Amino acid sequence: MGQSTDGIICYGFLYGEETGGHPWNDEKWEGDFLEWWYFGLHGAKYVPTCQPFTAAGEYAPGFDKKSDLSPYFDVRKAHRERVGSPPVEWVNSCSCGCPVWLLAVPGTSVEVSRGYPRSIESLGIDVGGPPPMEDVRRFLVFCESQAIKVAKLEWYLGSYWG
Repeated sequence: MGQSTDGIICYGFLYGEETGGHPWNDEKWEGDFLEWWYFGLHGAKYVPTCQPFTAAGEYAPGFDKKSDLSPYFDVRKAHRERVGSPPVEWVNSCSCGCPVWLLAVPGTSVEVSRGYPRSIESLGIDVGGPPPMEDVRRFLVFCESQAIKVAKLEWYLGSYWG
């Protein structure tokens, strides 16, 4: 298995330790922001038709590896589509073993693999200014609702080693 170093550009801010503890970091969600977004924050709207897994991740009684689990996953997928994408995107700008997180406005994060350079114009983003104001507004409203202290929003150029 080899190593890769990729370039990353996004519009947002550095999400440091001082930003505090947030609900997706508690024991139930174990830092899984998307799981918290869809099934924690918007969980009241989720009505599963079945529960094939126990809290420990084992098959629940009546289910096994030969069971048709597509109804369970279809309901989860439909719920995610109803809720829609979160108004923030997490960008790791260091490595999987030592993450340095940026909180970015969705649609502004682009990763380019080592050995495959691309022109800025080909990335489909305008680094000459901020992204669409409605995206920035949704981003800021979410951050405020979660008591996330937003530093200055700006373009970041980083790398990912993994």
